[in-house]
Amino acid sequence: MAGVRKTPCKSGKYRGWYINRHGKQSQFTGLRNKTETYRIACKKEDDERQIRLGYREAPSIAKKNERRTFSSLVEEYIAWGTTQGGHKKGAWAENHSRHVLSRLAVWQNELDLRYVFDLNGCLQKVESTLRNFQKQGPSGKA
Repeated sequence: MAGVRKTPCKSGKYRGWYINRHGKQSQFTGLRNKTETYRIACKKEDDERQIRLGYREAPSIAKKNERRTFSSLVEEYIAWGTTQGGHKKGAWAENHSRHVLSRLAVWQNELDLRYVFDLNGCLQKVESTLRNFQKQGPSGKA
C-alpha cells in the first residue's frame, strides 16, 4: 500500500513509500506537492507489482549501462581507484593505476571494445586471446 508522510521534510518535499517486488517497504523523496508524490508512489508500487507477477522484466544494472562507451567506464573505474579503490579505502598507488590502465587498454584493443554491450558473448574471443598470450610466453618486464 503506497503512501505519503503527513508533513514535508526540511526541504519542503514529501517522503513517499511503496511496497517493492520483494514485499518490503521502499521509501523515496518526492515532490513539494503531496498529491503528486502520492501519485508517484502508486505508480512505483504498480510497476513493482507487475515485475513481481511476471508481466514486466526486472530492471538490471547491466541493461542500464550497456549503451555506455567502454572508455568512459574505464575512466570512471580509474577515477574510483585513484580516490578510494585501495586497501582500507585508500587510493591506488600511481604505479598500480598505470598498470591497470595499460591492462584494460590491451583488452580493449584485443577485443575491439567500443561499448559495454560489446562484452556480451565475447567469452570465446577472450579464451582464444588468452591462449595466444600463453603461446607467446612471458613478455618480460615492461
